[in-house]
Amino acid sequence: MPEFRARLAQSGSAERLVFEAVLSKLAAAGWARPGGRQRTDSTHMLAAVRTLQRLELVGEAVRAALEAIAASFPNWLLSWAPGDWFTRYGPRVDAYRLPREEHERTTLALIFGHDGFQLLEQAWTASTPATIRALPAVQALRRIWIQQFYRAEGQLWWRDAKEHGRPPAALALVSPYDTDARYRVKRSQGWTGYTAQLSENCDEDRPHLITYVGTGPATEDDVETTPRVHDTLEQRGLLPAEHFADTAY
Repeated sequence: MPEFRARLAQSGSAERLVFEAVLSKLAAAGWARPGGRQRTDSTHMLAAVRTLQRLELVGEAVRAALEAIAASFPNWLLSWAPGDWFTRYGPRVDAYRLPREEHERTTLALIFGHDGFQLLEQAWTASTPATIRALPAVQALRRIWIQQFYRAEGQLWWRDAKEHGRPPAALALVSPYDTDARYRVKRSQGWTGYTAQLSENCDEDRPHLITYVGTGPATEDDVETTPRVHDTLEQRGLLPAEHFADTAY
C-alpha cells in the first residue's frame, strides 16, 4: 500500500482521479444532478517560493540565472564573468542584508541591473550556445529585466511607475523560480501564488457538494472563470440553472 500511494502522489493526478470517481458515484446516487443553484468562490494558494521585495527580486534573478548556468556551463561562465560576481551572488539575496537607505537601495538596484544586462548580452552573443539562453532562469531574468529596468542612450534607470511605467499585477513577475506566480491582495489578505477555486451546489433541498476544483492565476477574478467552470460542469452533466460568482466588488 505505501508503494501504491507513492505512485499516485508522483503521478500528479491522484487527487483528480479520486475526486472524479467520488463525484460520479454521487451523481449516480442522485445526490449531484444538473440544474439548481451553484456558487463559486476562491481562496488564496501560496506558491512554493519566498515573497520577495523588489530589490530582492532583481538580485535573486541574477543569482538564479548564474546558478543555472554554472550547473550546466561552468567553463563558459568562468571565461568572462567578473570575479566580484562570485562574492556578490554567492549567498541568497535577502532583505536582511540589503541597505535600508533609499539612495543606497537605488544604487544597488542599478548595480544588479548592469550585471543582469551584461549577463543577458553575453548569453545572446552569436558564439554562445543557444541552450544557455533557453535556460528557464535566463528567460526569467530577461522578462524581469524588461519589467524592472529601462535603458536608453546608454543610461539605465530603475523603473518608476510615473516616468517609465511598471507592469500591472496580472503580468508582473514576482519570483525567478516561478514565473506563473503573482501577488494579489483580496479582503486585506496579501499573498504570492495562485487562487484555489471551488464550486458547490447550494440548493436547500439537497446536500451541498463540491462539484468543481480548479487552480488559476492569483489575479483572476472568479467571475472571469465562469465559462471554464461551465465547460467542466457540462462535461460532468452537472451544469446549473443559476450560478453565483464573486465579481470582486
